[in-house]
Amino acid sequence: MVRFFQNLKYFTVRIFGIYSFLYFILGFFKTVKLHNVKKSTQVCIEGFPRSANSFLTLYFMQYNKRVEIAHHLHLPMQYKKAVSFKIPTIVLLRHPLDAITSLLIRERFLYPSLAIISYIWFYKALLKYTNKVLIVHFKNVISAPDEVIDRLNKQFNSNFHHVPLTGEMKQNIFTLIDQVDALTKNDSLSLARPTQEKDSKKEKVKTIILQSNFYPQALNLYYQLVKYTGTSV
Repeated sequence: MVRFFQNLKYFTVRIFGIYSFLYFILGFFKTVKLHNVKKSTQVCIEGFPRSANSFLTLYFMQYNKRVEIAHHLHLPMQYKKAVSFKIPTIVLLRHPLDAITSLLIRERFLYPSLAIISYIWFYKALLKYTNKVLIVHFKNVISAPDEVIDRLNKQFNSNFHHVPLTGEMKQNIFTLIDQVDALTKNDSLSLARPTQEKDSKKEKVKTIILQSNFYPQALNLYYQLVKYTGTSV
């Protein structure tokens, strides 16, 4: 019964995150109010969960400490609002099998079908905004976040700071992610970054996802959008 209500809450938030006439209700919640797009926001970094949201946000914050960032809501209305305010916006894209697998391992209460549908909802809305945001692939964020910010600056005529990623910098970002997770998570499966325990669970979860009738739609959306990332599939 507890799991049912956890999924109901997750479902409700995702529905409210699609439609503007419902989205304002989420603004009463502290987490949403803290990370939501406002007119004063200077940059928006959004993506489906498990798509390097934390990695890119922490990288960006290190070199743009005084910039107001909207991030980590994982809802379509976040980037829709950013576009309406003409705010430089990055939307992160990861292959659905990898992103959804990682999400289900981290949030073990989630029904697989709901996780897949939420991926579809997040990216289906993005099809109308492909020329108004910068769509960036997960692997480009992890390998070269500085190039991502450079592309953002060129597309939006902005001037955000960035430096080439080194191995030490990458490890420092992972350490920061671990420190943030330690405040709310208490096991290795719930950590934002990869772990051996999470890797051992992946194949079983992937099999469940691949058997879902919803998965082909998620995969089709990915292929429609990945061409905008400049990344080979």
